[in-house]
Amino acid sequence: MDPIDALLRFGLTRQEATLYVWLCREGPKNGYEAAKETGISRSNAYSALAALADKGAVDTEEGAPVRYAAVSPRTFCGGHVRALERLTEPLSRTLTRRIHVEDPAYLTVRGTLRILSKMEEMLDAAGERVYLSLPDRLLESLMPRLEDMLRRGCRVVLLGTGKVLLPGAELYRVERVDERIRMIVDSSVVLTGTLEEEPPTCLFSRDIHLVDLIKEALRGEMGHVGLTPPALLERKA
Repeated sequence: MDPIDALLRFGLTRQEATLYVWLCREGPKNGYEAAKETGISRSNAYSALAALADKGAVDTEEGAPVRYAAVSPRTFCGGHVRALERLTEPLSRTLTRRIHVEDPAYLTVRGTLRILSKMEEMLDAAGERVYLSLPDRLLESLMPRLEDMLRRGCRVVLLGTGKVLLPGAELYRVERVDERIRMIVDSSVVLTGTLEEEPPTCLFSRDIHLVDLIKEALRGEMGHVGLTPPALLERKA
């Protein structure tokens, strides 16, 4: 993970993120030192440091000259997340619209993070079951949601390698899983696509014919390999 790219998602510009990472590593510094060591022009460095202070990413040590001390990533990032969470519910009440019958049957979802977010949204809304086949690295990211589904009494059916274990789920084990994504929730919505494209792209649909088509394909693959007995998984764990 590139820390600077990650910090862009927390409302920092690239120059601000560069200075924040440098301050985390070097400790409190003044604007002149920041410009000299990072290669950012002095005027831009002072502007970026002031912006970091406004955004709660640095504290200032008054003196001549003023020095800037990075707030810990946990404090800065956690505060940003909590602020966004406080906005989520009022925004949802204000902006959520009713689903009309003329809503599109097919929606394209692009980018790994957006695809992962869509899968999380589908799992949170699940009421009965999910059929799922996807790469292990994405499956691992979804574990908290899948564990929550199992606690709620939902059925979780996985076509996977078994390297990521989920006690309570039904596993149909294969040697390897390709970059395809196939998810069916409550036999009513489907997400299907691949991570091999650039950007990764999936199709989300409520079309019952597509849901049935993907479901039958998954059932065929699962029937070919058979259900892995829970006792086998326990021994492997």
